[in-house]
Amino acid sequence: MRPCFVGNLTCLKILSIGSGISLQYLQLDSCTALEDLEIKCCEQLVALEGMQSLGTLRSLVLHKNSILKSLQLYSCTSLERLEIDWCSSLVALEGLRSLVSLKHVVLFRSAALDSLATLESFEQIEGIPSHSYELFFPALESLKIDDLSLLNTSFCKGLICLRSLKLTFLNATKLIDEQERALLLLGSLQELCFVDCDDLVDLPAGLRGLPCLKALKIIGCISISGLPKEGLPLSLEELMIFRCSAELSKQCRLLATNKLEVEIDGDFVD
Repeated sequence: MRPCFVGNLTCLKILSIGSGISLQYLQLDSCTALEDLEIKCCEQLVALEGMQSLGTLRSLVLHKNSILKSLQLYSCTSLERLEIDWCSSLVALEGLRSLVSLKHVVLFRSAALDSLATLESFEQIEGIPSHSYELFFPALESLKIDDLSLLNTSFCKGLICLRSLKLTFLNATKLIDEQERALLLLGSLQELCFVDCDDLVDLPAGLRGLPCLKALKIIGCISISGLPKEGLPLSLEELMIFRCSAELSKQCRLLATNKLEVEIDGDFVD
């Protein structure tokens, strides 16, 4: 099925498509003013056509589109939010280097994360200042992922504006040395969250080296039994523990001060 839109779509700014539609191809050529595109639970969606017309797109959300394989993002230079989750066949995000305005990224249960992890050399694209290419995503403020492959030095050194990092459903028991080093490159990081990482045994040993970290949240990480031996950043203001081990909760409870607010299973420590 190819959708047949009636009327002039050059003024359309928001397009949301939900489940129950037998959509295989979505033609976007005429949507030249589109700012917000959301496609959820279109299990038969094969391709998005006309992405080259979406120069004004600011938000792209794709959820449970299981056979969509690729995206052409070369023209999406205004994109600020990219959310892709449960799109198991989406292996190719082409034109990632063009996303110099990107501020918020969620990549969850999707092979698309590999496209970011393997970013390599590139050629300058017309209309984008050359200095923007010195960094991968110079405006990125928040990142939520379920795989540690993005925690490498070549990627993280360019995230000069990253404020929030959320790591969910990790399969690893700990961060390897390169991932630890990459994490410490995130000098602007203010919030770090570990969510439902059942296998994670150890928190990053060098957490104390994050100079701007204000909030550390550990949720549903049942295998973590303690905090790093070197301690936590002096800048920390909020420590939240929820559904974690008794050992971790006990250790964190002792850290509450006037400066550091500690919350355990929904209750604040006096």
